[in-house]
Amino acid sequence: MHKNIVISFLFSLLLSIFWGAGTVFAADCNCQLQVGATIGADSCNIDKSFSYSWGESVSLQDLILAVPAAECPQNVQGNIVLLPDIDNQTQFTRDEATGENNCDNPAPNDPPRQYQQNGINLNFACSAANPAAQPGQCACSANVDGLLCTASAQHTFAEGEQLNLRQFVSSLLTNNGCNLAASAAESFVPDQNVVVDATSCNSVNLSGSEVGHTYSVQCSYSGQSSGAAGGTPTLTNVQPDKIENKLPEVELPNPLKEVNLNRLIGRIIKEAMGILGSITLVVFIYGGYLFLTAAGNEEKVKKGGRAMAYAAVGIFIILTSYVILNTIFRAVF
Repeated sequence: MHKNIVISFLFSLLLSIFWGAGTVFAADCNCQLQVGATIGADSCNIDKSFSYSWGESVSLQDLILAVPAAECPQNVQGNIVLLPDIDNQTQFTRDEATGENNCDNPAPNDPPRQYQQNGINLNFACSAANPAAQPGQCACSANVDGLLCTASAQHTFAEGEQLNLRQFVSSLLTNNGCNLAASAAESFVPDQNVVVDATSCNSVNLSGSEVGHTYSVQCSYSGQSSGAAGGTPTLTNVQPDKIENKLPEVELPNPLKEVNLNRLIGRIIKEAMGILGSITLVVFIYGGYLFLTAAGNEEKVKKGGRAMAYAAVGIFIILTSYVILNTIFRAVF
């Protein structure tokens, strides 16, 4: 009797360790599901945490139905899963170039994450483990004063955006109905091309007087710079029509859904640990079955004991390997 209790305890302990190890790598998007619902005399209160990797999908309906009936009665679950679009899948994605993702802020096509209706309050709040830094902005103002026209305007450019000073002033004049002055801008505003970052933005401070017009262009930077190379503005021979008529970008599908090497290796290790852990768990269950059904047969007792011991050693090796690999990855990457 005591042996059976000890075996059951060890089995539960190893199973919980295995389950915890399988979720370590999934930490790109952390979510909190909170539900408070009352249907008749039954009530449901859920407060659970979940973690997902980029590319993984989830539906609120699946999360609700996975909650044990002891925590959320089935008749209450049945009312919750009838909420509109609650069965739709959300796939968490992240743009590796910009860091933008739909974990922090749902995409337009994502299903709702909040419901308040029919006695049901549901909130599914998510936050990225590595949120994207807010890009900086370059606020520019231009003023033109002359016989043909007087105009002024402001415009904000995002970091990394290309700013052509001649185009900027010409568009300002055209939008204010100063077509003749816009044509004259071709001669008195330099064809200066700037890729916006903190340095290049703050260095834009131009003024001059040509063809009966005085003009000035100033820009100032605000926000956090990503460090993208822009440099000080330099005169180039890039013409406006050539800037606008770019070839269309071609994007090839990535079957691995990863462009980050260490994250790809992490996903491979995660899947391998899941497979090895499952095999080890099956061996442990088989050994426990032999042990419990031995009925005094010493051969079966020994065979079952060996199987459980080997499975326990296997799980220990898997967890030790994870700790070593995780330490190496943190040090190298």
